[in-house]
Amino acid sequence: MDNKIVSISSKKIADFFELNYFGRDIRIFRPTTEKKILNDSIFFITNLNKNKIAELKKFKNVYLLLSSKVDRSKINLDCPYSICDNPRDTFFKIVEEFFFTKKSISKTFIHPTAHIGEDVKIGKNVFIDRDVFIEGPCKVGNGCHISSKCIILGKCEIGASTHLSTEVLIGEETLSLRKENKLFKNNKHIGGVIIGKNCRIGSRSLISKGTINDTVIKNNVILAEKVLIAHNVEIEKNTVVTVGSTVCGSAEIGENCWLGPHCLIMNHVKIFSDIKIAAGSTLFSNAEKKGTYIGNPAKIIKIKDKKNES
Repeated sequence: MDNKIVSISSKKIADFFELNYFGRDIRIFRPTTEKKILNDSIFFITNLNKNKIAELKKFKNVYLLLSSKVDRSKINLDCPYSICDNPRDTFFKIVEEFFFTKKSISKTFIHPTAHIGEDVKIGKNVFIDRDVFIEGPCKVGNGCHISSKCIILGKCEIGASTHLSTEVLIGEETLSLRKENKLFKNNKHIGGVIIGKNCRIGSRSLISKGTINDTVIKNNVILAEKVLIAHNVEIEKNTVVTVGSTVCGSAEIGENCWLGPHCLIMNHVKIFSDIKIAAGSTLFSNAEKKGTYIGNPAKIIKIKDKKNES
């Protein structure tokens, strides 16, 4: 995927995303950031103050995305701008729409160095990169992207339009121990892995197959890099697990949850929907109340009622 080299009207961008627009129309050649302002660019600003306004006057033809929380009476800008509820999200939508080229796949592509087993079913418009290894009764849905050096083993189902980044491992066993003659022995895993539609699995992440039943990841789940999902974990839709986090065996995570970097969710723990786990936290028991949990052991943050303090 390559960046586009384009010139586009700032007013056209605003009209496309139905943004309010203030100022003259200019030509935009590139997106940038407020830390590295460039001429002829678009970017968002998180905090508009007098110093930032003075800095902006040094540049030509910049188009700003500002937060709706900005005091409009203090806006004194020579450059065009739009006000929106979430400038960051709007900015990246604009980048994807106007400054990024998506290579459309009109038919399935399998790199010559990839190994695809005889009982693997590949859908339409699938991209499989170099040195991928898929073996077992596996089904890959339409429009999936499997990056280089991914390994998929055994019974596995990957939903449509799911993206696997480099060196993802799916279907390997993780620890499920029993004692036999005073020695630990790992239980054999006969379950599989089910991954829903529109998921994103980050580089060097591992998703274990289930011991008996399947490990299940629902639609629109995002896993960052180096995430470990152990056997029989169930993750509901629209949840994000960020970099370096570990979810131990048979844990359950609800919808719309967010796990910060390097979280540890212990085995059999259940996280209900709409809950955040702060970076570096370890959760030993169920998280039922909506809110943010932090620490080791992780506890919900209590919000003080300022009205009752006075």
